[in-house]
Amino acid sequence: MRTSGSALSTLPLRFEDTWRAGLGANYRLDERRKLRLGTAWDLSPVRDEFRTPRLPDEDRAWAAAGFEWKLGDKTAVLLSGLPADEAQPRARRGRAWMLDW
Repeated sequence: MRTSGSALSTLPLRFEDTWRAGLGANYRLDERRKLRLGTAWDLSPVRDEFRTPRLPDEDRAWAAAGFEWKLGDKTAVLLSGLPADEAQPRARRGRAWMLDW
C-alpha cells in the first residue's frame, strides 16, 4: 500500500469453482502390514487467460503409494509418497519423491 492508501498493483485471479475426484485402495499383506495405492484428478481454479508466473496452477493427475505397519493396537507407522512431478505445476517440476510419515 502507498501512504495514500492506494494499492501498488492488482492481480485479478478470478478463481472458478472446481472439483477433485480420487480413488484409493488398500491391500492387506497380513494382520500388521498394508499397501495403499491411489489416484486423483484435480482441476485448477485458475483459467488459462489468468495464469501467470505468480500463479502457475494447472489441472493435475495424481498417483500415490503408501505402506502401513501396525506396531500395536493403537500405534502404526505410515509411509506415503507421490512423485514430486505430480504435486507441482509443469513450470516447477523436478525429479524427486515427496514422502509423508
